[in-house]
Amino acid sequence: MGRCALVVVLALTACHGWYKHEVALEAAFSAEVAADWHQTEHITAVCAESNPFLGDCGQHSTPTGLYFPLTYVFHLAVAELLPAGTIRTVFLSTSLVWESIPVVRNYRAGYY
Repeated sequence: MGRCALVVVLALTACHGWYKHEVALEAAFSAEVAADWHQTEHITAVCAESNPFLGDCGQHSTPTGLYFPLTYVFHLAVAELLPAGTIRTVFLSTSLVWESIPVVRNYRAGYY
């Protein structure tokens, strides 16, 4: 639960001045990142991770407790740098769809 709170707080504080639909997209992306983080911790525990940056047992990268917050903050920084409107919306929408792929795949594989 602490992870979800962290991502939601980051998203809500960083989105000052954004359109409502952009905030909604970023909040949905935050939820997906939290779900992916949770799933990945279970997957790396059984050495079945397919993300090449992490490695099957999580050995190729920083720990998941650092990897996910860093990638999320990087995503948020990029979104903040983009101009409000169509460009930011396309970036946020694309990110949301892209992040949903491993979350759905992991869910179907039994990692909740």
